[in-house]
Amino acid sequence: MATVTISERSRASGKSYIIQYNDPETGKKRYHKTCRRKAEAKAESIALRTYLDTGEWPDGREGLKSRSAMTFGEAAKLCHEWWKSKCDKGRLSKSSYASYMEYHKRPLNEWRDRLIASFSREEIERWHVKLCRDISPATANRALFTVKQTFAVACREKVLKSDPAKGISYSNESCHERKRFMKPHEVENLVKVANTRSRAQYLEVAVTLAVEHGASKQEILDLRWDDIDFEDSPSGSIRFFRTKNRMERVQDIMPRTREALLKRWEYLKEYRRKHNLRGEPEYVICRPDGTPLKGFRTSWKNLCKKLHLSDFHFHDNRHNYCTNVLHAGGTLKDVKEMIGHKTLRMTERYTGHDRDRERSIQQRLQERYAQDTRPRRPSIKKAS
Repeated sequence: MATVTISERSRASGKSYIIQYNDPETGKKRYHKTCRRKAEAKAESIALRTYLDTGEWPDGREGLKSRSAMTFGEAAKLCHEWWKSKCDKGRLSKSSYASYMEYHKRPLNEWRDRLIASFSREEIERWHVKLCRDISPATANRALFTVKQTFAVACREKVLKSDPAKGISYSNESCHERKRFMKPHEVENLVKVANTRSRAQYLEVAVTLAVEHGASKQEILDLRWDDIDFEDSPSGSIRFFRTKNRMERVQDIMPRTREALLKRWEYLKEYRRKHNLRGEPEYVICRPDGTPLKGFRTSWKNLCKKLHLSDFHFHDNRHNYCTNVLHAGGTLKDVKEMIGHKTLRMTERYTGHDRDRERSIQQRLQERYAQDTRPRRPSIKKAS
């Protein structure tokens, strides 16, 4: 018979009961779960002992006899190896891989030593709802995605008969979508102030690329001078590549962006000449010696502080670009192609609700209703 123990702990918030068991394969004592009530702990310990002995949960939870002692942490390790393999094969971007690992930390910290077969759908759903309430639906959904991936890997490894996380729906994130929008004169002021940041000379280029081309931070940081052709078309062309969805787009360079890029090129060339550095810089956004930057959060934060902008993220410039394309007469399909989205559903999230555009449509609708469109009979002249 499997060995399962209950330890009583006294805390400031009351007593808790810790359930531990001896691993059937190694004999090592492992943590299973903490319960707040003694009766709940006794019921769970009986269920756990039954599972370890027979491979079946008495309350209907699914598990297999083979490899029955696999924990959530061990399944997570297999999941990490799978993600890394996809990343190495180019099927998953490095940024997405890093994001998966980051959002996986929360469930791992809570469930690392729990048996993977001891989870129920209801428990995972309660955890997801609590995370939505305590943090945000967006963060909770991303963490739930990593949990779903972990249980899917456990099923593929034949540790579980069925996936308890399968079918759990994600929470609605619409109430947390970014709705910040800047008028053209506000954009002009933003670019103007960015031009005065001597210590972060690259910031003017980053801002113009975001507001005039809808470039994301990743696209800006990865942009190379080889991606820019100043001789192509009257103003030149620029190529962006989005690693998140593997989408590539080419646009004509906007005049204000062209001016900022040329100014940046001359600055880097002059710096390299003064410091006797050989060759030409590879990245557009980099340190003066050519070392690529990993981010510019502090510079952006200082810029917003100078402009007295509160709750304005750099990514909001991308949303701002989408809205301005619509104001310029573009359609949602135009925005989708110009921003590099795969689906219109994502584009709709970026455009959001805009009162000025709605007011303009209502004005045109009012003018249409005011027209007299009733059919008229042709006038027939009588013969004299």
